[in-house]
Amino acid sequence: MPLEKENMKKLWLNLIKISVIKKKLLGRAFEFPPIIVVGMHRSGTTLITNLLERCGVFWGRQQSRNNKEAKIFQNLNKKALDFLGCSWDQIKFLPIPDQFPEHFNSIKKKMLKELRRHLLPQYWGLHVTRLLTQPHFGWGWKDPRTSLLLPLWGKIFPDALIVHIYRNGHYVALSLLKREMRLEKDEELLLRWDEIKARYLIYLRLWEDYLNCINRDLPLFKDFYSLRYEDLLQNPEDELFNLLERFNIQPKRSLSEITEIVKIDNIHPPSMPNMDWLYHLDGCETVLRKMGYC
Repeated sequence: MPLEKENMKKLWLNLIKISVIKKKLLGRAFEFPPIIVVGMHRSGTTLITNLLERCGVFWGRQQSRNNKEAKIFQNLNKKALDFLGCSWDQIKFLPIPDQFPEHFNSIKKKMLKELRRHLLPQYWGLHVTRLLTQPHFGWGWKDPRTSLLLPLWGKIFPDALIVHIYRNGHYVALSLLKREMRLEKDEELLLRWDEIKARYLIYLRLWEDYLNCINRDLPLFKDFYSLRYEDLLQNPEDELFNLLERFNIQPKRSLSEITEIVKIDNIHPPSMPNMDWLYHLDGCETVLRKMGYC
C-alpha cells in the first residue's frame, strides 16, 4: 500500500509538469481568491491560521516548522523585501504605495515567474486534485512579512481575502524581546536594563509601523476583516463565527470543537522580572489608543 501511494504521488507530480495540464491547473488556482493572514509577529497569526485550517482552509503542503507559513510565499516575501533593501524588522526603505510602481514591475514579474514554476509542486502537491474536483474551497498563506507588501500582493491577487489580527503592542514587544533573549541565550542581558529598554522600544515602534502599513493598505482590497487577538481568546466562537460568515466559509465541524485549541491563559502577557517600567515609557501611545489599548 505505501508503494502504491508513492507511485500515485509520482504520477501526479509528473502530470502537473505537462504544459497543458499545468496551464489549466494554474488557471484554476488563480481563479480562487486566496485568504491572506497578516499581522505583526507574535500577534496571533498562527492561532487564527490553525483555527481556519480546522475549518477546512488549506495552507500549503510545504510549511516552515511550527508556524504554518507556506515556504513558497515566505521565500517570495523575503526576496521582495531584500530587493527593496528591507527585512521583517528593518523597513526604513520600504516604499509607500505611491512609490511602489517604480519598483513594481520587476518584482511582480519575478514573483509571478516563481509562482507559475513552483506553486503547483511546492504548495499544492497531491492536493492539486482539489483544483479539479472541488468547485469551492479555501486556500491561502500566512506570513507576517506579507503585512509590508500588501500593495504588491494586491496586484497579483486583487480579489484576495485579507484577515488582519492584531494584539496589544506592549505584549508583542515583550514577546519579541523574550524570544530574542532566548535565542541569544544571554542571561546577563537581564542585568543590562538600558539595552533591554532600547530593544523593547525598537520592537514597540516596529509594531506601530506594521499596524500603520496594514491599516493604510487594507482598503486596497475589496474584502478584509480585522480582529483583536484578545477578543479571539475571550470569545473564540463568536469571533470565529463572524470571520467565517464574512468570508462565507462553511466549516464541517462545530465551532466549539474547532475552537477547543484556544487557551484563554494566553491572554496574559509574557512575564519578566522587574519590568514595571515598561508601561511608563514614552512611545506609540497614539496607535495604542487608536487600537483600543490605552
